[in-house]
Amino acid sequence: MRIPALVVGLAIACGCCAGCGVLQLGRLPASDPYPAALEKGPTLDVQVAVDREQVSVTLTNTTARSFEDTTIWLNAWYAFDMRPLAIGETRRIRISRFRDKFGDRMPAGGFFATQRPKPIVLAELESDGVMYGLIVVRGESD
Repeated sequence: MRIPALVVGLAIACGCCAGCGVLQLGRLPASDPYPAALEKGPTLDVQVAVDREQVSVTLTNTTARSFEDTTIWLNAWYAFDMRPLAIGETRRIRISRFRDKFGDRMPAGGFFATQRPKPIVLAELESDGVMYGLIVVRGESD
């Protein structure tokens, strides 16, 4: 009698997860390929802090200008399109929101990670046809 109850319980749990969007089936929207031919700009005073668990990055714009229609690139492979970045603004972005040209997520860390996260060694900001370098700051354990 316990086995049918277990099966029913698992079916209900799976149905709840599917309804909440926890189980994601199918392809995710892909980013554009890395624009290697873009004009290279200077390295900006925008810090990209990677948290210790490598779950998210925090951008802090300490330049004297804002950026419209920006794309943040990590490791010249994964991209995230974001709204304008204002002067002095700090924004936190989950690493799992970065996508490659195939629609695959950037492997992130954390307790439920199924694979080792890729170290973030390069961060760039694409804006107005120019690719700017950003300053990558590692977490305390790195």
